Amino acid sequence: MKVSIVLSSILSLFLLASCGAPAPAGPAEPVKITLFVGFGTGGDPAQIEVHKKLADAFNAAHKDIQISFQTVLNADHVTKFATMLASDTVPDIVMPVGVQGVAEFFDEWIDLTPYITADKYDTSDFYGPAQEAHTYAGRVIGLPIGVYPQVLFYNKDLFDRSGVAYPPKKFGTAGWNYDALVQMAKKLTLDKKGKNAADPAFDGKAIVQYGFGGWEGGELRGVVGKFDGDMRGFSADYKKAIMNDAGWKAALQFMADSALVWKITPKFSSTATGTFTAGDPLGTNKVALWECYSWASYLYENWNKNFTWNVAAIPAGPHGTIIAQANDDTFAISKHSKHPKEAWEVMKWLLDPPQMAQLTKSYGAIPGRKSLADGWLAEMKASNPKVDWDVFIESNNYAEKPNAESWNPAYRQVWDEMQKAMDQVTSGGAADGAAVADALNAKVQGYTDEYWKTAGK
Repeated sequence: MKVSIVLSSILSLFLLASCGAPAPAGPAEPVKITLFVGFGTGGDPAQIEVHKKLADAFNAAHKDIQISFQTVLNADHVTKFATMLASDTVPDIVMPVGVQGVAEFFDEWIDLTPYITADKYDTSDFYGPAQEAHTYAGRVIGLPIGVYPQVLFYNKDLFDRSGVAYPPKKFGTAGWNYDALVQMAKKLTLDKKGKNAADPAFDGKAIVQYGFGGWEGGELRGVVGKFDGDMRGFSADYKKAIMNDAGWKAALQFMADSALVWKITPKFSSTATGTFTAGDPLGTNKVALWECYSWASYLYENWNKNFTWNVAAIPAGPHGTIIAQANDDTFAISKHSKHPKEAWEVMKWLLDPPQMAQLTKSYGAIPGRKSLADGWLAEMKASNPKVDWDVFIESNNYAEKPNAESWNPAYRQVWDEMQKAMDQVTSGGAADGAAVADALNAKVQGYTDEYWKTAGK
């Protein structure tokens, strides 16, 4: 009996094999995750090489997930990404992307909160203001890769030649406000005869050196915050524009007066360059002070060749408010990704300290993790020990809330109108900041009304 059972079993197996029974399944194909680069930095050849090395390292260590980077020119990112959306070929992750990039495609990103909660992922090491910049109504769009805080850059050589004391490096120094900056800048603004703007004999039509290069970046809402304006620019429900409150008018008036009355700032706009601006006013060696972000690091090499420079604290506004604007980069996962869980795993790996340190060094950013600050400081001090690099770290404590690039209705139209308003006063084309604010608010309200008519349709 036992022999017949065994023979029967062997015969059954033979018949199954001869009838083409399926072979055991082989190993599953790895999930492929695409990372789209183009919303911000990352397109430089050296940065592309860093991305390649990171992809090789990740792929060697992970057999179930494989990653690749897709890089496009920054100027083409909106068109390219919109085309990919329309053709359902959207990448899984966009990186690095700033607050503005997130706002441009506001409804495209998943909320990371469930993933953070499920993994009990520790976010305490990330800079708080940078985390808040990527959180919208409770939705965590991303976590900080790198931060670019604003500081006051200055040309020490011009200060020394004019016998003017350097600006303070400590935030909150008594008396350090924009009124004090104006007085300092007047002493550093010179005509062709060497008279400064504080001298009654100063010739404002023959200026050869300016004291203050203004604000770089064009984020008008951040400047408004310095003057205690509502940085959101809208009511809480985003239905009413309030870009003509007292703070908005004061900020625009300060810019107009800097160019037209005090003559401490060269006339410039975001769409035109000139002798004193050209995207780098400090680099002309004819502008003494300039508020800009730490992404100006790509300019340091040229500055080092031509003059001695340093950084100082951002001044307080007229009512004591200190706001040091910040640009913040993150990763964002598309809601059209077919593999969001795996994309989250890739994001976590890139946010780990070793990978973050490589990325931020390549991007010229301060790492988004506080634990990496000492390493960044040591590296920067070794590269240029004469600069007070600690000012950059302290600046992170004064970032604006909400971020000046944060979402609002009709985002691109409103951004363009704010830029036009800022250009009006910085170019010397308008002397009345209040009138510019009123006109801006009317335009923005029109776009806002139109937006809400079609929202959700």
